[in-house]
Amino acid sequence: PDSTLAAVQEHGTAWIPTLAVHTELSHLLRHPDRLHDDLLRSVADSSLLAAYRDTSGLPGRIQSWIDRQGQHRQTRLDAVQKGAEAGIPLLAGTDAGNPGLFQGYSLHRELVLLTQAGLSNWNALAAATTAAGRFLDAPFGLQRGDRANLLVLDASPLEDVRHTQNIHQVIYRGQIVNRSDFLNEAATSVPTVPTH
Repeated sequence: PDSTLAAVQEHGTAWIPTLAVHTELSHLLRHPDRLHDDLLRSVADSSLLAAYRDTSGLPGRIQSWIDRQGQHRQTRLDAVQKGAEAGIPLLAGTDAGNPGLFQGYSLHRELVLLTQAGLSNWNALAAATTAAGRFLDAPFGLQRGDRANLLVLDASPLEDVRHTQNIHQVIYRGQIVNRSDFLNEAATSVPTVPTH
């Protein structure tokens, strides 16, 4: 509502819309081909992904949540666009750990959702990088003495924000991360799933 936007503007509040938590479970179950995404398969255990392919035993409250996600998807995208147009600082976040969300992968999906809400590729990227750094008062940059945390991509995300998923190399605090070892460990770890 306009009154909420006015209050957010008045107080200088930043907004983390977490579009992924409000849309992705529904999207994933309606488009199971997404479960074959290379990046997703590299960070999520195959048994976990298999559980998303069989929806026959979903509890009623989860099915209700899925239905609401589908019904309100466009409303949420429109709200983010309205907030962006009002100059509300937007930050990227996912609430990973909820059904349909995956650590790491879902941030890339959040960037896509932000662009679907009307943000430019540049502004969606900023929501996950420079705007977030400013909000957290965390130093960033490419000058001598800056913290050297970099994601090197195979293609420009300014052309298509989905290019953030084409990761060539990760540099953390000036050191090249051996992604193969990291991804192999992530893909072979078996998650503990509550049975109640």
